[in-house]
Amino acid sequence: MLKAAAKGADGKALLVLGLSRKNTELLLEGRPISVELMGLIGKEATILLVGGETEEAIAAELAEFIGPGTRIERAEPSS
Repeated sequence: MLKAAAKGADGKALLVLGLSRKNTELLLEGRPISVELMGLIGKEATILLVGGETEEAIAAELAEFIGPGTRIERAEPSS
């Protein structure tokens, strides 16, 4: 996986996570990828990348880990 932090052309912070074919295969096998951000952006945070056939399948798999206060947004894929 390629990780990069930069300032975008619009001046906003930009975080890039580049996934290889192997990364995407692992995600679809149900093996999430955890990315610690401290070394990249200097802030204590973690990104958890997950994959699945549908958003519903992903939500069902994560159901035991998320609580009622969890905010979930579904975005349409960009082309």
